[in-house]
Amino acid sequence: LTSVEAWASRVGDSGPIATVRIAGKGDPFATDQTQCREGDPMWVYRRNLRTIADMAAVGHTRTVLTTFPHDPAVNPALSAHVMRCNEVVRELGEDHADGVQVVDLAADFPLTHFTDFAHLDEVGLQIKAERVGRAILDDRAGREAPDTWATQPAKEM
Repeated sequence: LTSVEAWASRVGDSGPIATVRIAGKGDPFATDQTQCREGDPMWVYRRNLRTIADMAAVGHTRTVLTTFPHDPAVNPALSAHVMRCNEVVRELGEDHADGVQVVDLAADFPLTHFTDFAHLDEVGLQIKAERVGRAILDDRAGREAPDTWATQPAKEM
């Protein structure tokens, strides 16, 4: 079994104020039943994303996740796996709508801006940045943050 690590950070106006390391055993991309729970080969990936969202929620921080845009024609086998990962991200957004925002980049990303399976040219990177930034700003504009969020001191973990 491999070690799986993820990092969740809370960033304030003056920079990072809390970072949490989440580690576990298992391969997040396992397909054999020895690493699956209840027949779900994506359970480690699903668990790690939920843990990140839950840890962020403790610090009153909203999690932003994106789906993974890619060109399925370049590698159909890998694309099938990436599409499963993207479904997990979308499900997490639906299950944790109050604490998780999903920017679905994979839904309609223009294929003309890929240089290979997943890497983007400069225009593609700009499109990605604009979509993520716009989604965060639109979400933030629609929510009123409690006054206590801005005044909470950094917590050591």
